[in-house]
Amino acid sequence: MLSVNIKTLEIFSVNSDWTRAFVDLTTPELVLRRLIEITDLTVCLDKRDREGKILVYQDPLIYRCSLQTRIHTKYNNLHTAIPNTTKIHTLCKELNISLTDTQLPMFLRLVELALAIYYGELELESQQSSAPSTTLPQGKPT
Repeated sequence: MLSVNIKTLEIFSVNSDWTRAFVDLTTPELVLRRLIEITDLTVCLDKRDREGKILVYQDPLIYRCSLQTRIHTKYNNLHTAIPNTTKIHTLCKELNISLTDTQLPMFLRLVELALAIYYGELELESQQSSAPSTTLPQGKPT
């Protein structure tokens, strides 16, 4: 079971100095900047038994990490809804990752699933046909 806990998550507009400010999209720059601040991010990966209970809690993969993400979005003109370029930069002053021998196979499986979704090799529920399904996501008949 993968769990993510965050103490605070803030998203706000910033000016060209990356300080909090109210900003309008104006010419000639046509740039929007946003800042995302996450404090005390903790990511846990624990193995569950057949009944869904966690018998032994593992050490967190990431424990109480804080990070800041800067998003720089540039538009061609005022009437464009889709940005021309988007740059994303993430700063994390300290990141300690702990991976136990129990968590390693689960972590590798998560990486495989993420890659399969990215390359379109795994069909998500929202992408499936609109035909009625006869099975639940766990494979149990309805």
